[in-house]
Amino acid sequence: MKITAIITALFFSLASFAGIDGSDSEKATTSETNAATCIVKGTVVDELTGDPLAGVTVTMENGMETYTDFEGNFVFCNLKPGAYRIETSLISYENITFNNVRIDSDGTQRLSISLKTLKD
Repeated sequence: MKITAIITALFFSLASFAGIDGSDSEKATTSETNAATCIVKGTVVDELTGDPLAGVTVTMENGMETYTDFEGNFVFCNLKPGAYRIETSLISYENITFNNVRIDSDGTQRLSISLKTLKD
């Protein structure tokens, strides 16, 4: 009985902490909040071989940064619509900068990026 009371109290405290109250009154109603659902995703490969490149640093001008996975994929979520500058960086490869990557209010922008190796 005491354990049930503790579990119930824990549940309600977690729900309170998370802002869950069972009502719909706190749902997002502004267009700005709803608009922050845009996504930029892409794949980075070696230009000569076509092999995916893991560990590529992909940076957005807003300070967001991610790395490609073992299949060369990356993703940025919850972006506001607009134009962004995206940069790539990997040791022994040329850096690439994309200016004005446009994201629509309800869309996903996909990028296919091929990196050249640096000349010795």
